[in-house]
Amino acid sequence: MKQRRRKNACLSLLLAALLLSGCGVKPPAPAAAPEESAPTAAPEPTVAPTAAPTAMPAAPAEDAAADAEEDAPAQDAPRADSMTKGSHKTTRVDWNYWIYEPDIPAPEEGLPLVVYMHGDGGKGSNPDRLVLNDSGLGRLLYEGTVRLDALVLVAQSSNAWRSLYDDFAELIDWTAETYHADPDRVSVVGCSAGGVGCFQMIIRYPARFCCAAVLGGAVSPKQAADIRIPLRIYHGELDSFMGFSVVRASEQINANGGQAELIMMKDVRHSEQIALSESEWGLWDWVLAQKREAG
Repeated sequence: MKQRRRKNACLSLLLAALLLSGCGVKPPAPAAAPEESAPTAAPEPTVAPTAAPTAMPAAPAEDAAADAEEDAPAQDAPRADSMTKGSHKTTRVDWNYWIYEPDIPAPEEGLPLVVYMHGDGGKGSNPDRLVLNDSGLGRLLYEGTVRLDALVLVAQSSNAWRSLYDDFAELIDWTAETYHADPDRVSVVGCSAGGVGCFQMIIRYPARFCCAAVLGGAVSPKQAADIRIPLRIYHGELDSFMGFSVVRASEQINANGGQAELIMMKDVRHSEQIALSESEWGLWDWVLAQKREAG
């Protein structure tokens, strides 16, 4: 019985094989052994393209200006020079005046004192004329056109200077003492009628001054002959109003051993006061360089 079953099973298998071959169906081929894979190379590192360096944003104009200020060398603060109006009574005269004080440290011996004598345009009883109307030194200092490293006395004459010389000398002494000026550096400068008065002051009181400057003045050469202090005379070549007595006077002074320097101003009429403000004439450099000789 068992043998018959095995025989039938074999016949079934054989029949199935014949049927398959007749249909053209091949038995599946044995699976091929997998090929060995080539070793995979490690991927090269990817380098990102380098971006162009990004410029820093420009600083705002205000920041740039602030930086520039920080880098700039420190500068001195603007000077706060002052002009003060005052009055003082001498023996016979009630004086109105302006005093100019520079905003600088004063040395132990005091600052120089420049005494200014105005022309006829400043004469009167209202001292504001000296700084508002007159074309002289008072106005130039008041407006800030001229700045000096010195005290400056701008006094107003109530009458012609020739009637005031003694009292004016008294006022100068009082000013020098009150404002602690250097007694060896007191100078006098005069324009036009004040130039005439300036000559008379240094003739009468030579020991009070270290030097003098006359702009558009006049003097008798005989009177001026004995002037010994350093003197500068500015005179217009066309100044027929005051004449040319200063030419002969300067020659006489120098012939007698004095120190007069005459500067003739080309194409200038009676407007020598331009030397007060125009540095090319060298007036203030010269005045402030002078000092009274000892003895």
